[in-house]
Amino acid sequence: MRLPEAIPSKLRFVAISLKDLGLGEVAWRARDALAVIESLRGTPVAITGADLYRVEAWGIAPLTEGWHCDRLRGEMASQYAERSRGLAAECIEDREAQAGQEVVYALLFTLQQDAA
Repeated sequence: MRLPEAIPSKLRFVAISLKDLGLGEVAWRARDALAVIESLRGTPVAITGADLYRVEAWGIAPLTEGWHCDRLRGEMASQYAERSRGLAAECIEDREAQAGQEVVYALLFTLQQDAA
């Protein structure tokens, strides 16, 4: 998976590879995922959804939880990007408010050239 250029190297460094699950994605712990979302502020990059994974002593396990955010008809790319990032932050904050296991978030992005 190619990450948006606006994501700083320090956040790329702390990303958790999901390669062991046969996926080309990465995931972040909640506070880092929120920082990724913040780093995209002012860019045309939307977060189209996320897959959630449970952190276990032996590794990462997929959950059946997640969300997606589609672009609305007539919605400008900049509006969609802003709305989708707000939804992503809200979903992470809501999930983290639940007691229980540690979860990591594999955010799904539009590429900047796709956002126009």
